[in-house]
Amino acid sequence: MNARELARYYDLHVSQLWRDGSGNPVFEQGWLEQWWVADGSAEPSDPPIATSLLAAGGAGIRWRERGDELVGYVSTRPDGCYRIPRPAAERLLSRAA
Repeated sequence: MNARELARYYDLHVSQLWRDGSGNPVFEQGWLEQWWVADGSAEPSDPPIATSLLAAGGAGIRWRERGDELVGYVSTRPDGCYRIPRPAAERLLSRAA
């Protein structure tokens, strides 16, 4: 999985929540939150690869790729970022199917 796929997948989840009241059950179980790291790392100044526009209450998650991780920054949470190992993101797809 890459940053664009994760952004699209998460926005689909949020839109399903708004439309039907239920989205992807894996995301609903708090899957994303387990990857939050409060490490105080600053967001890079270069543009993100992708953005989950509907995430974080409309603040969005700006996704980047760093080696074997997908890294997401949220403007309303400047104390850290999401750091998701690519293998974990791949398992997300298989668990949600």
